[in-house]
Amino acid sequence: MWLSCLYIIVGVALVLWGADRLTEGASALARRMNVPEIVIGLTIVAAGTSAPELFVSLVSALKGTPDLAVGNVVGSNTMNTLLIVGVTALVAPMAISRSTVSKDIPFTVVASVLLLVVCMDTFTSLSIAGNVISRLDGLLLLAAFAAFMWYTFTVARKGGAEPDDAGQKPQSPWLSTLYVLIGLACLVFGSNLFVDAASAVAASLGVSEGVIGLTIVAGGTSL
Repeated sequence: MWLSCLYIIVGVALVLWGADRLTEGASALARRMNVPEIVIGLTIVAAGTSAPELFVSLVSALKGTPDLAVGNVVGSNTMNTLLIVGVTALVAPMAISRSTVSKDIPFTVVASVLLLVVCMDTFTSLSIAGNVISRLDGLLLLAAFAAFMWYTFTVARKGGAEPDDAGQKPQSPWLSTLYVLIGLACLVFGSNLFVDAASAVAASLGVSEGVIGLTIVAGGTSL
């Protein structure tokens, strides 16, 4: 039990550190290829901050623990919305732009409702034997994600000038590539270690993997 807890800590540390290195290396390579900053922010950086959830959930699904995968996503979303915003506002009140309230937050609500719909095996699912997120459901979610990215890019292009990155020191290509490779390796290895340890803890405590995903796993990937 204690060894599994230690593995969870090591696993989440590897996942978070790997995601950071992957984001840093990929962003540096993109800047060298003269990719606009707004594109880097909306793609590489955004994907990098979601890499822990992506790899942990993907490994969980491949290992036959889908409750852990979905619990991780739902738990992370809940913690981001309630815990992180709550703690941040407690430390320093935040002014929220009008567009965030009228456009961005409704997208989050729609995404949550869409996940609920595909989990309920309604008309979108290929299977009616239990609650299954099928490949068709996956395509539907990816289509919604593509629509969100298209909207975000459209709004960003109308937003004006890009941030100045002249003060940033260029990173050598070989070091950037090394960061990307090391980051990917840490994400894969850390996710495997994390998922195996979390499953072991769930079995030891006699609770479902979904509960572990909603709490320990979601908390770790949301750090």
